[in-house]
Amino acid sequence: MGVRDGRGRWRARGAGLFALIAGCEVLAGPFTPVAGQEYREVADPPTQVQGQAVVGAALIGVQTQIGAQFLYARAKAPFSGQVRVSLTTADGRLRGDGVFQGEAREGEWIELELKPRDGKRLRPNPLAPERVAVSVRYVENGSSVEHPMVAAWEVPSASTTAATLRLYVNSRRAPEMLVAVKGRPPEMCRRAPDKSTVRFDMLCELPLASVVGSKGKLTLVRRDGFEELEQPVVVGW
Repeated sequence: MGVRDGRGRWRARGAGLFALIAGCEVLAGPFTPVAGQEYREVADPPTQVQGQAVVGAALIGVQTQIGAQFLYARAKAPFSGQVRVSLTTADGRLRGDGVFQGEAREGEWIELELKPRDGKRLRPNPLAPERVAVSVRYVENGSSVEHPMVAAWEVPSASTTAATLRLYVNSRRAPEMLVAVKGRPPEMCRRAPDKSTVRFDMLCELPLASVVGSKGKLTLVRRDGFEELEQPVVVGW
């Protein structure tokens, strides 16, 4: 049984994403674009010097090619404020940014329509999710602190029994990259399929269940010969 949301659509009550998130609402109330910061896409933007290793985090769905009009982000805690979205291709030649306003409860999924206000949609449709990194953060009203969120390109569903989290990583040209969760063997990352990898060059994937168990705390391991460099990261679960 479900309840209708503010847009007259049904929300499943007591359903969870991939049967791992039991008891959560699937969709939060509507999030609307912030005036002057509506979503837009730019081709060949200036290269930004950024230090973060994790460029994006998203759940892997069941399809290799998807429609790219809507994006979903999970609220790890109740909040009222802004959701900020950034997406980029591996070669850095496409960038999309937008800010949305609304409120959500813990565990709810927020639907965001990535419809450029100027009508200039540059990202491909259908979209191959492994070729586009998406970063979503939320900011509470009255605060400037950004908190990471996990995104999904497909509609959150209770019909799938397992899920995998994919991190889009800039390895700084490391020969090998691994991702580890405390108490589990590390997972080897793989190269992104694109020839040009300016923004990210590695895809690190691990079971969502292990991420939930670690409260989103992960460790990236950059391996170069016999040398290893560890970097702790936190994803917004």
